[in-house]
Amino acid sequence: MKNAIQLILTLLILNSPAQGFPAEEWLSNDIDPIWAEPNAPKGGVFRGYIPEFPPTFRIWGPYAHHPLRSLFSDNQLSLVSFHPNTGKPIPSLASEWFFHKNNKAISFRIHEDAKWSDSTPVTSQDFTFTKSFFISGKAKDPWFKSFYHENIESIKAIDSKTLYIEANQPMDKQTLIKVLNLRPLPKHFYSQPEDNLIKTSQWRVEPNTGPYILSGYSFGDELIFRRKTEWWGKSLKYNLGRYNVDTVVYKVYQTRSDVRKAFAEGFIDYYRSTASHTHSPQFASLIERGAAHHFIFNHKENTNFNGILINPQGPILSDINVRRALSLGLSFEKPDTAYQPITHLLKNNAIESNTHNPFDAKRILTQAGWLRDAKTDIRQKDSQALVLELVFDNRISQTVVAHLIENANEIGIKINAFPLTPTQLQTYLVNKVFDLALLAFDQQHFDQTTFFNNEDFEKPGNWAFFKSTPNKYNETYDIAKQYLAIPAYSSAYSYGYHWRWIVFPKVPSTRSAKHLYQPFAGGGQFWIDRAFLIETRTNRRKSFRFEKAIQVFD
Repeated sequence: MKNAIQLILTLLILNSPAQGFPAEEWLSNDIDPIWAEPNAPKGGVFRGYIPEFPPTFRIWGPYAHHPLRSLFSDNQLSLVSFHPNTGKPIPSLASEWFFHKNNKAISFRIHEDAKWSDSTPVTSQDFTFTKSFFISGKAKDPWFKSFYHENIESIKAIDSKTLYIEANQPMDKQTLIKVLNLRPLPKHFYSQPEDNLIKTSQWRVEPNTGPYILSGYSFGDELIFRRKTEWWGKSLKYNLGRYNVDTVVYKVYQTRSDVRKAFAEGFIDYYRSTASHTHSPQFASLIERGAAHHFIFNHKENTNFNGILINPQGPILSDINVRRALSLGLSFEKPDTAYQPITHLLKNNAIESNTHNPFDAKRILTQAGWLRDAKTDIRQKDSQALVLELVFDNRISQTVVAHLIENANEIGIKINAFPLTPTQLQTYLVNKVFDLALLAFDQQHFDQTTFFNNEDFEKPGNWAFFKSTPNKYNETYDIAKQYLAIPAYSSAYSYGYHWRWIVFPKVPSTRSAKHLYQPFAGGGQFWIDRAFLIETRTNRRKSFRFEKAIQVFD
């Protein structure tokens, strides 16, 4: 009787006109084109690189929002994906979705075959559990807690495979499906209460729903991901021809020079950069002989860019005149680089990128009482020398940093620069122990937790540079009006170098790809040609020449 009542209630909800939920309005998408080679061969080992070992394998909680988080989160699927060329939603964990007439809610039907990596079916209860888990504070993750508080009104499990999610406010359909496109946690994995969940889960491999899972690691040195041969999603249309390599190995190389050397010696399969290295002896010979191929790819929709974040809490940078002078005196532009102003990325020209004007910068400092010292040529005020520390991601070009230091010297400011690993940099940012921070940003996805206070996981820090809510791109940059950030310049192109055994489809990437060599998430189009691999390795030390390949995709 109880099951019969539940069935009747479910049918009423699913077909009630008041709910705006007639069966014929369920949507899906199987008409957009695939972007991979359906007959791509499987097999082989893809060898990549990372700048450091991740501080945790968790994708939530303390220290989980590190720059390498995507290696794990990319294998935790969300309800839908978005076609990398058309931008339209396509099935992922959900096979169908339904927009309710209130413009606040979407219902999703979870794919019947969707399973966690331990073979447990994915259910709507995983989603309801995820919301309660983050809202409860057990995860000690302020970003997720804030996201669910600010954006998600309710999540209801209609049945084990049907899910109703309602936002806090009405939105257009395009925004709504992005906001409600949730990624679940495995309820069964966290069903037993633990006294010290954060610590016990730090190095535990959570079941996932994507094509790969972490299968081994050497602590501090490498991560090994294996492809699931019986992955539930391998036959879905938009996964055909993707996720072809059996194993993905990421080795830690802490500096760019180490990565370039490892690539040239054949220890890793690719190298990517925002600058050309064809002039480098390490690369020129490989490319000329055809042993390595060179791609130049124009990312028209998903350009990364650099910027300087200014901490106004110190005794020097609390002076808005100094911050203003920095915004005028520091320039990312240099004739021999590929950097371009980012104003074309800012919708409606919300602000202008900084214009290099050292004359005005010097005038502002002088009028504010910061005068040059005759001996050191560094400006001083009230016995305080104008000396600042710049921390930066060690993956950013040292040439860019040297150019900024040169600019600062010109206007009488001394900058001491310190390269940091991504996790070290995040620690400095979270604890606000920096003057200036040179960061690599992504146009669409800012790091959500950079300024959450590490000592109090329950609430955000007292100032936040990044916004967690959608469509706040321009609002984020309003902070530049107080000279708390200096928008920088971007390279519209990425440069890819790979050994010839890494083979791509005719069009190697997509409009929204961050780079060519993504084995997970929106990537995975490439495969390994075993014959090319053996041939190249056999003749690599000889003067043997292969077909040369330099391709530009504009």
